[in-house]
Amino acid sequence: MTIFDVETIGRLAANSKNLDSLLLITTMNFNQINHYLQSQSRDNLSVLLLTGGWLEAMQITCQTAAVNPDNKELQEKIGEQKIILEQILLLFSFIKVIPIWRAC
Repeated sequence: MTIFDVETIGRLAANSKNLDSLLLITTMNFNQINHYLQSQSRDNLSVLLLTGGWLEAMQITCQTAAVNPDNKELQEKIGEQKIILEQILLLFSFIKVIPIWRAC
């Protein structure tokens, strides 16, 4: 299965300065990947993919907040992520994650 084909990469490049378009394209691709993984009974990988994307977004957001310490709205958004973190931890309680050293 190919998610990031030439057409998708072209759309990402063409919309590189339009945050809304990038978010839409990325979300659509995530949904395709998620659907594929679930159809292959790979729900655990779907949760890991979601978690990795969330962690990456949190790092970027926190770096932006560090450069803009007066941005109270951004600080509130970061604080709200505690709810998302709790939901992610709940998801992990329902899946069996194989330690990486056993997967090799």
